[in-house]
Amino acid sequence: MYGETNLNGYWYPSRLFEKDAFLMRSTIVWSAKAVESNIVGIDMCVEKDRARLAEEPSYMTKTRAWGDVRSSGKLMGTKKHRRRVSALPEANPMIPIDPMMEFEGISDNQIDTLDQCLGKLIQRAGTIDVTWREIAREGIARVYEQEVDDGTSRFQFSLLLETDYDKLVKYLCDDNYHWAIDKNDVDIEIIKEYSPDFKVVKKKMPGTFLTSAREDIFYMWNVKSFNVTYRVYSSLTEWDETGFQDNLTPGVVQSFYQPGSGFVITEIGENRSKIDFLVHRDVGGWAPKYIVQESMKNELLHLAHQLSNLDGQKKVLDMQPKEFSSLFDKMLQPQMKGLI
Repeated sequence: MYGETNLNGYWYPSRLFEKDAFLMRSTIVWSAKAVESNIVGIDMCVEKDRARLAEEPSYMTKTRAWGDVRSSGKLMGTKKHRRRVSALPEANPMIPIDPMMEFEGISDNQIDTLDQCLGKLIQRAGTIDVTWREIAREGIARVYEQEVDDGTSRFQFSLLLETDYDKLVKYLCDDNYHWAIDKNDVDIEIIKEYSPDFKVVKKKMPGTFLTSAREDIFYMWNVKSFNVTYRVYSSLTEWDETGFQDNLTPGVVQSFYQPGSGFVITEIGENRSKIDFLVHRDVGGWAPKYIVQESMKNELLHLAHQLSNLDGQKKVLDMQPKEFSSLFDKMLQPQMKGLI
């Protein structure tokens, strides 16, 4: 339900869900006042007299309450993911789009998922606050990690590239579905293509002597608006309405894209673009945390190196492949490939 929530005497636009006879669950959505107060995307429970229904603005698509995309806990019955809010840059408000017009065949539930995931991506991508720590630096490329309460971590980097915006969008959104260090070991299958910018994708990663094989089935959207393009990922939950999760191979560990994963490409001038890449994955099953961290770090640095040399463009990063050599590269890198 669309409505408003009263905070300190001001009514903020929000998505509402009735929790019980006395409480409403509220998620603050974009508005100029919410951006100014830095509370877009905040979830809370309030008494019913502090929430009221309102007519949804014409620029917003009718959706149901966001809810909790993992309300029944992780697929293996472990502790439920709890979100952590980073500081919100005022320059990146929620972009109003009409999913029904942009993505043919999209359902109300899929709109809900996109609405939530895009909001989280806009909120977090490119925002580094005290909850993030630098874990790698190569030239001007820096990889950051933010630990989450459920034991997983978010990883991100930002790059300023001397690359044409349209060329970068084509390379990242039209031609590539993943950027594993060894692409030959990662199998990508398009399960359903609703439109060129809305697909259901299956990714298969082989096992090794240290780790099990892993699979993931996820939604993939390209949301384009003026000089900004968003690539949004979100894994299908076990109760997804499409039933495509049944395509997972029995006995194979499922990894999981948490809401808010993806990247943002921004045109900032002629032949100059900025990319903010953020990934939050639950790799599933058992894997030592340091292997996940090192693999994610190396894959993000590898992607940064690819982008800095895209189609012979002038380098922005002072990076060479030899700089990626480390104890992890020599001994453990093959154990967890294709995590992003």
